[in-house]
Amino acid sequence: MLPISTSIHLTYDREYRTPIAEQIRRLVADGFMYLDFNFLDLCDDARSPFIGDDWQSFIHTAGDAAAASGAVFNQAHAPMPVQSNGSDLPLYLERIRRSFVGCRMLGIPWMVFHYFHSDNAFGSGKTAEEFNMEFFGTVLEMAHRYNVGIAIENLFYGAVFHGEMLSAPELQLALIDELHDPLVGACWDTGHGNLRCYAKPEKNGPRCDAEILCDHYANLTRLGKRLKALHIHDNNGQNDDHIPPLLGGCVDWDAVTRALHAIGYDHSFTFEAHNTVYRLRAFGVPEEVTDDAIRLLHRIGEELVARTGL
Repeated sequence: MLPISTSIHLTYDREYRTPIAEQIRRLVADGFMYLDFNFLDLCDDARSPFIGDDWQSFIHTAGDAAAASGAVFNQAHAPMPVQSNGSDLPLYLERIRRSFVGCRMLGIPWMVFHYFHSDNAFGSGKTAEEFNMEFFGTVLEMAHRYNVGIAIENLFYGAVFHGEMLSAPELQLALIDELHDPLVGACWDTGHGNLRCYAKPEKNGPRCDAEILCDHYANLTRLGKRLKALHIHDNNGQNDDHIPPLLGGCVDWDAVTRALHAIGYDHSFTFEAHNTVYRLRAFGVPEEVTDDAIRLLHRIGEELVARTGL
């Protein structure tokens, strides 16, 4: 059976009041023995222990907590460029280097990256294609130094982070194939792939575009053995909701599970459904209710993985 995992930001405390060890123990108690270490969230705030000078002690603490609980870190998410003010490439690369070191310390085999979709990244004057090849060439050197793979994620069109992105895998595939290295693969994000309605700043609200409806089966089978990681979550086709599968979204989960079976996918089935908890917290429900929700998320994972036949 495929390992069922979740990003640790499912129980992430943005005020840094809950120790990382406690967050890990809670996820394990609620059923998740496999965990995705999210460096992205740990670069959001200057208070983050990952940004401070003693960052390796923080990683050691996380590793010790996982080992004591019998948990395994199966993948990671790299920081994003906006978290270094979007203009300081050396700072961004240093945070990526720390993330690679963290992956090696925790035994993580693959780290997920976003690619650059627009020209003039970091004021480089380069096209997106030129910058991606140069940037990921540098990142690939780190990948080989620390023996951690790069899984490039499909993105989407929306104003949430960057602007124009694609939900289909064309840019993802082109970049992976151009880099042509065994330590470069793909991460398929089911929610990003499902986004088919979008809003442009100059438009009056979202519009649906039938020709870009997501065919998860076609996209996943095109990725084939390049697929090294998953971000599993659902949405309504208009917003990047990051909600649990089957609970109000419209991702075609039958297509997803059939495709994973067809390609013989053999990595982790990893949730990135943090609104499982965040929306309950925003409503003020007791934490024991959020634990029930986390356990339900794992149970949904069991059902979906069973349908893959893997």
